[in-house]
Amino acid sequence: MDKKIFDVSVAYGKKDDGKPYWQKIGTAFIDDNGGNVIFNGCLPLPTYDEKYGLRTSVNLFPRKEKDSF
Repeated sequence: MDKKIFDVSVAYGKKDDGKPYWQKIGTAFIDDNGGNVIFNGCLPLPTYDEKYGLRTSVNLFPRKEKDSF
């Protein structure tokens, strides 16, 4: 079975339009057996920004077909 690959990104700060900046920190896929997320990358240390507060949001972005793992 083909694994669905995700780009893992963390949000930090905000652009002028109010949307967050996303920084890619690795890739992940869903484990077929237990449904666990298997992460490959480096988790950033939480950083505190005077203006935007603690950087905590992490998101999984589905990869495009052409991307490789």
